[in-house]
This record gives sequence, C-alpha cells and structure tokens, in this order.
Amino acid sequence: MRQRGRQLERQGERRENQDERIEERGEDLKNRGRRLRRRASRRNLTPEQRQARKARRKSQRKFAKQDFETKTGKSYKDAPKPLKSEMVRHARTRARLNRLKEVSGQKEGESRTKLLARIQKLETKENDKHAQRLETISNNGSGASDTVPATEGSK
Repeated sequence: MRQRGRQLERQGERRENQDERIEERGEDLKNRGRRLRRRASRRNLTPEQRQARKARRKSQRKFAKQDFETKTGKSYKDAPKPLKSEMVRHARTRARLNRLKEVSGQKEGESRTKLLARIQKLETKENDKHAQRLETISNNGSGASDTVPATEGSK
C-alpha cells in the first residue's frame, strides 16, 4: 500500500515536471515566432528600398575607408591588425553613444540633461582611451596585439 502511494507521488511529480517543460517550450516558441516575424518584415522591402539601402551602405563604407586613411595615414589593406581592430572598436563604441543620445531625446527635463552630461563624459573618456591606444600601437611599430586590451569593456 505504501509503495503504491509512493509510486503515485512520483508519477504526479513527473507529470508536473512535464507540464513545466511544456510551458517553457511554449514560451520559447512564442519568442521564436516573434524573431521570425521581425526577420520577415525586414525581407519585405520593395526593390527601391533595397537599392536605397545598398547605396547607403556603399557610401558609408567609402566614408569609413576615407576616414580611416585620414586618421591613420595608411590604407586599410596595409594597416596592421591591432590598428584595424582598434578603429572598429572605437566606431562601435561611438555608435552606441550616438544611439544613447538619440534615445535620450525621448526624455524630458532634468533627467535628460543629466543623461546627456553622462553621455558627453563617456564620449570624452572614449576619445581619450582611443587616442592612447592609437599612440601605443603606433609607438610599437608593428602594432603587436598584446598592447591593446582584448576586452571591449575594459576600464
């Protein structure tokens, strides 16, 4: 009798665990559906929109190459890998900060002012770090990769 009761308890526990897993799987499928819908909406571009996107990307790449050459004095192909990676890292950080500025435009009043001040402080800090890293890379000559920290969020 006791053994049968234990068996029923275990069986009930197993069913509860199964129910939990089914619910988790359902949430995963919902999230997957959301991601797929977002992707599909990106694919539903008209030919004109695709062409405009392609032209915009091309001009952005051209501008980035010119910017790289003016800042470093070297063509992108001839630049050492640490220099390239530092420029990419700096561009990503600047893009994030610019996005933060855009988003901060939605806030109003004193909180927006404080946020913009913090973003400005971060921009100054990033520019100083970037200049220091570029100087380290250029002083090293070959631009050995051990001079540039590997982590993106290093302080």
